[in-house]
Amino acid sequence: MDVQQLAPALLSLGNLIRDANAYLNADRSRVRVLVQSDFEHKCFSVSFDVVQTIFEQARTFLDHVKTSRELLEVLGLVGLPGVFGYLQWRKGRKVERVAPASDTPSTGLLQVQLRDGSKAEVHQHIYQLAERPDIKRAVAGVLAPMKEPGIDRVQFREQGTSATTALTITEEAAADIRASCETAPIDEEIEHEPQPVIAHLRVRSPTFDPDAKQWRFYYGEDIINVDITETNIAANAIARGGVMIDDLYTVKLLITEHETASHQFRKTYKVVEVLNFKPAPRQTNLFAKD
Repeated sequence: MDVQQLAPALLSLGNLIRDANAYLNADRSRVRVLVQSDFEHKCFSVSFDVVQTIFEQARTFLDHVKTSRELLEVLGLVGLPGVFGYLQWRKGRKVERVAPASDTPSTGLLQVQLRDGSKAEVHQHIYQLAERPDIKRAVAGVLAPMKEPGIDRVQFREQGTSATTALTITEEAAADIRASCETAPIDEEIEHEPQPVIAHLRVRSPTFDPDAKQWRFYYGEDIINVDITETNIAANAIARGGVMIDDLYTVKLLITEHETASHQFRKTYKVVEVLNFKPAPRQTNLFAKD
């Protein structure tokens, strides 16, 4: 194999493991990938060790530190399919919706639905890593040599295990994975499952139009734009003859989180039901006749 093909792939592998550690462990640990190579019949074999340093301030929180083996498992280089398996399943198809598959805080499972209707349950760490642009670039870099003639597979095998337990990526699988690593359009967003809450909203900026689509409310100390199209909030305000700042609505509110291709987040809000209305105190007219 040409060293100009191999060296970038090894650097990409190092970046992949380093970036995964940085995302999952933050500043609690550091990893290095050490390489030792040898030759086998018709196969160029590279042995590498992942050396992890856990910083002193993190030693009291070891249950929150992913070990080097756990990092490799999340990536899918040993054990379960992981990031490589998820990207192969996606085959470049677009994600439509991501929702908790069960009790996510304890199980960590998410249900990922693609635009063609395909669904899969994956651990949140696998999904979060696999959708990061830096991880995608590193994965694509690891598989880049397979574009060259004569290189038809790459295999990752834990020392001391048989080939049957190895992760073997064929040319077809590599093509599927690379398709999922292509950068998404910058304006493409993933809409996560809306979360319903009972909320208290105080009027900030009403719109005196029965067909109004949004009003501005105070939600706690935040000012938010709220979709009111499924309610009679505007029409009822007109029927009452007006609205006062600080009129209070108790509502069933859907909060939807949108994730961009660059992993920025924004929220949208929609009232689906008005549960109670409490007008703000009106000032007494001191000059009114009894």
